[in-house]
Amino acid sequence: VLKIIDVDGSVFYKIGITVSNVDKRFKGSRTPYDHKLLDSIRGEASLIYDLEKDLHYELKSHKYKPTVFFQGSTECFIPCKEVIDKFKTYKLKHTI
Repeated sequence: VLKIIDVDGSVFYKIGITVSNVDKRFKGSRTPYDHKLLDSIRGEASLIYDLEKDLHYELKSHKYKPTVFFQGSTECFIPCKEVIDKFKTYKLKHTI
């Protein structure tokens, strides 16, 4: 889960997967936003992919549309307790 500040000062979360580390994924012009990593889950790619899709589905009512488009902008959510709680629940269920 990334915490991102939009250009208008609004805060939003992004839940997505990457094969590299987060800083490399967001380096340079790939996103116009600063970010802070709040939490993460590591694991086998197929499991992480399935978790991401499940989380996105469960959180669809909390979607957020960033001001500036970037790759991954469809994976953004309003910053609320439910988003973090769902992520933590998935993390507890799927990590050793």
